[in-house]
Amino acid sequence: MKKIFSIFFSSILILILIYGTFIIKAGKGYEAPIFDKIQLGDSSFDIEDGKIVSKDEQATRVNYLNNSDRILTYNGGFEIKEEGDNSKVNLKKGFFLVSINSLDKKYIFNSEGFNIEVNQPSTFFIDNRNERTNIFSIDSVLKINFLNITDGENVNTAYLYPNQYVFFNPSKNFLIKNADLLRISQLISLGYFSENIIKSGKINETFKKIFLDKNQEDAKNQEKLFLYIYLDDLKKSKEIDNFLKKNFYSIAGEDIVVRYSFLVLNNEKKSIYLKNIILKELQELLQKQGDDLKNVSESIIQDLEKLKNLNQEHHREMLEIIDFFSG
Repeated sequence: MKKIFSIFFSSILILILIYGTFIIKAGKGYEAPIFDKIQLGDSSFDIEDGKIVSKDEQATRVNYLNNSDRILTYNGGFEIKEEGDNSKVNLKKGFFLVSINSLDKKYIFNSEGFNIEVNQPSTFFIDNRNERTNIFSIDSVLKINFLNITDGENVNTAYLYPNQYVFFNPSKNFLIKNADLLRISQLISLGYFSENIIKSGKINETFKKIFLDKNQEDAKNQEKLFLYIYLDDLKKSKEIDNFLKKNFYSIAGEDIVVRYSFLVLNNEKKSIYLKNIILKELQELLQKQGDDLKNVSESIIQDLEKLKNLNQEHHREMLEIIDFFSG
């Protein structure tokens, strides 16, 4: 009797193996999310009819450091050096709009008379072209270290909160050495801008008068940096919304793959199953917070490792998708 049962059970397992390996086909069980891949590195652009247009030899440029972080410049340049856990960005003279979205990167932005430490998502702009330097924090708390331009000594530190700005002359930083906030505010201009920078797709007129160049051509090009961020973020927001609405369907024979994955030799089928699971988890990740966020993140990491062991190309594809939508 035991022998008969053993033969019967073995036959069932063999049938599962045959069904899962040969009969179940990959078919149309996976459909990749649609999104525009980001072009890393430096490129020039223009804004035409409310759209971002790639154009050569423009003074307005964007440099994607990765899928999450970008530096936009008008007649400005910079160099990046990796030092330990920090990326040091040395700014030349110019007009810069910085947008950092990485959660795991630390940046230090250096220029004459100051540096800015960034270790969280932050958007801010710097205009260091003239005797007076202007810094405006758009959406985060910025730590600014004021430096003596003679010897680089850190003479004081200030924090800019969202919508706060500072105007100062780096050559006079020595006057605020060890000064308290009251003394600092007497020597440099600290202020708060209470309005939105962009209204209905256009730059706020008051903002333009205070912060952009008096020269109309320069001001027009500076506007393009802010419009780029606005339009690019709007486009990505729509891509994320479309991704969250997307259904990643179960594949034919998925229950077999789940229950008896050790018997199924069809690695393509396993890969498709894992890709769908990872994308569903990514949808959850984009909508979770706190402990739930941590749990989903750990689950994605585990499934990515399984996928990596099955198919390196599919693993790279998932990493690219996760990097784009979570960046």
